Amino acid sequence: MNKKYSAEEIQFIKDNASKYSDEDLTKELMSVFNRFFTMGAVRKQRQRLGISKKGHRGHFEMVDNTKKVEQSPPKDSPPTLI
Repeated sequence: MNKKYSAEEIQFIKDNASKYSDEDLTKELMSVFNRFFTMGAVRKQRQRLGISKKGHRGHFEMVDNTKKVEQSPPKDSPPTLI
């Protein structure tokens, strides 16, 4: 059964995802909120919030998935007429 995250738990994930690995973030959540979480559930919630991690084995950088990137047309394509 999926548990709902409180606003405080969500804010905790947002504030601390860059400081901890998913495993350590899960341990901190359980310690602070005195509630059981699985690492997979915390990872999925982090991803749903648009917070990605690039890297592995504890070495990572945060990637902001909330910004939209505008793509320009390729240089060798003909101009489009409107």
